[in-house]
Amino acid sequence: MARINMSKTSVRKGFLSVFFVGIMLMIDCFAQSSGYNPWNIDDSDTLRLDTPDGGDSGRIPGTIFKAIDPRYIFNIYGFTKSEVAIIGREENFAEKTFGLITFEHSFIPNYEGTSFINTLNVPKKWNYFINDNILSHYQRVLVSSLMLQAIEKIDFHPSDTLRGLLAWLPFGGNHEYRSVDGSIHVYTRDISKCIIDDSTTLFLLNDNQVITRKIFESIKPVYIRSLKRITKKSEISSYKQNKDLNEIVKVELFDNVFLKKNLINPKEEKIISFDGCVECQIYMIDNIQIDENTYQALNRYFFKEVYVISETHKDFSLYSDRFPKKKLPATKKVISIKL
Repeated sequence: MARINMSKTSVRKGFLSVFFVGIMLMIDCFAQSSGYNPWNIDDSDTLRLDTPDGGDSGRIPGTIFKAIDPRYIFNIYGFTKSEVAIIGREENFAEKTFGLITFEHSFIPNYEGTSFINTLNVPKKWNYFINDNILSHYQRVLVSSLMLQAIEKIDFHPSDTLRGLLAWLPFGGNHEYRSVDGSIHVYTRDISKCIIDDSTTLFLLNDNQVITRKIFESIKPVYIRSLKRITKKSEISSYKQNKDLNEIVKVELFDNVFLKKNLINPKEEKIISFDGCVECQIYMIDNIQIDENTYQALNRYFFKEVYVISETHKDFSLYSDRFPKKKLPATKKVISIKL
């Protein structure tokens, strides 16, 4: 990208303001665009994914790259150019290399020191697949980097025919394969060919809770047990919320405690308690109340504003009827979030 030098500070500040506003609008609307592909990647292209320590984690097809959320792609100014001279060839071999940000700093997961769960370090011993291709080692993080709008379906299989787990796991100071508890299968779609109409799309969470598109898009993929898109009119007709529906997106989440169960050091498990006053705190996302499990599944990078309203605040009266009438052991609080 060419660098633009401007002589006047005010003009430069004005340019930067317009630039960042433009970037934010682009991020918010890219799913609606029919031509969002700033890297000009074709489905048939092959790209190399680098690990955080500069290692090579293999090649991925253009179809998967185009499904990655652009906010997670390190190469905002274009691809790193890599050329390899191969003995016996007259021409060098060139390929496009890219990296991801906001995940682990190492390709070896740290289960005892991290709080940000993703598909690279999830303590559950699952294999991950994208479009029926298994992801090995660091490639597993690709699932966490996908746009939910670019996902056609997610299925969880409680058992897996593969005996080996294709991920690095700490064990006795070494790394070894372990048995597999199941597998997550993700199928992508070409987002450039999809038109997302909020007025004709219904997003359902855990069977019956209606959520907005923004809430749906902010869910971390590692928390999704199942994602299904219903487009058949015969199936849609059973939902009475809107007679003009063209698509129903159904999402089922893993339980947060289940997902994090093996995250902490077993020796310290006794001093860590998951018990608390669940009734003392409610979560409002764009004026929609969600439970704590859903709140834990949301990606904080999508939060624009967060307000904590305690029962002593003047605005608390707007939410007081959402709490039990009985006396609670802790202060009542409302976590109000804007996406």
